[in-house]
Amino acid sequence: MTSSLLSWPPLPIPITTQSRQRSHPENGEAYLYRCNLATAAIASYLQMIAVPHRIETSSSGTQLYVEELGGYVACCPVFPNEQKCEVLDHERANCKGFLFVELSDPYYQAYVLGFVREVSVRELPLSYLQPLSAFTVALEEAERASQSSRPQILIPAWIVGRISGWLSPQERSFTDLSPSVSSQNRGFYDHQSNWAMRGPTQHNSNPLYERYASAQGNSGLVRSLSSMEPITALATIVEHTTSDAIRWQAAEQLAYINSTHPLSPSLRVKSLVDDLAGLAVALLVGVMTKSDGTFLIGCRLYATGAQPSLPTDIVLKGIDEATPAETATDAQVFCEITPTVHGDPLEYLFTAENGDRFSFHIHYQGHTSTSTFVLPATQSLSEKTS
Repeated sequence: MTSSLLSWPPLPIPITTQSRQRSHPENGEAYLYRCNLATAAIASYLQMIAVPHRIETSSSGTQLYVEELGGYVACCPVFPNEQKCEVLDHERANCKGFLFVELSDPYYQAYVLGFVREVSVRELPLSYLQPLSAFTVALEEAERASQSSRPQILIPAWIVGRISGWLSPQERSFTDLSPSVSSQNRGFYDHQSNWAMRGPTQHNSNPLYERYASAQGNSGLVRSLSSMEPITALATIVEHTTSDAIRWQAAEQLAYINSTHPLSPSLRVKSLVDDLAGLAVALLVGVMTKSDGTFLIGCRLYATGAQPSLPTDIVLKGIDEATPAETATDAQVFCEITPTVHGDPLEYLFTAENGDRFSFHIHYQGHTSTSTFVLPATQSLSEKTS
């Protein structure tokens, strides 16, 4: 194995039958097939460590976009016993990181070998690779840089009203809007993103513990957190992490164990089936306070019930309504996302201040559902009343 060149063990990732089938390019080109398999393996790795990402498919293969890095990560396939790996010109010019994957023959197993931030040569000696902990450090640095450059949103408060038609986790019918089985199978409950929703029966925080420990630079924290009661461990992460993404994931897990815990976010979910011509989807929105007095807000659009996945032509758009506008196009669009070819849930995480107002617009085949919110002085979520 190529791992003999490394001073750390590679991370094994099984290659599923589904991944092998999906990775076959239309032109049957062998190198492109290996690149697609490497991308699928890295996507599985990112799910394991709870990093949000999306796979984009084009005629030239698949690409992996990592939200926290704000760019693409190259997934470079390596044959067993190779000492160098070819890195394509467009990857060296455009990617914000490079992950290297050894593929066994006949492609039933992959091994994530390591990471480098930049590549300046066409063939990189694998002895230059860094362990995967360097990748998590790059994620944390990118997030801190993004937070420091993010403009503050100052918006006058609207009338605070009761959220009509929205359910909280304390209400029994909240579970009627659970994600569809196929969404759960794609990892939505466990680690589809940095802050994937987890119900009490699906609670398994080990990937979160590992990521928090890696971000803190202390692997011993995994053992320490695992020895605690889940509520105590999650509260510890919420209070001490410097990562908003990790903070939200821990807080949301905490909410499903104890929704009244002081560190739990306020979560609300609403069915959009009546707004979107019978399409079985739901929108979850949550808010929690941070130690600096700002708010951390998350939203998720996902398929429910018998709906297998999100249709690829649905759009989730977030509008910052700081300045009165005649139309949504005149306002500041802070996010506009569509599903991957696999129809995975759409998720977005951002910060705001007291009194800020924002809206989410979901567009589907000529139908639109709009929900507008205001952040009051206390940690709760209110929808604007007409």
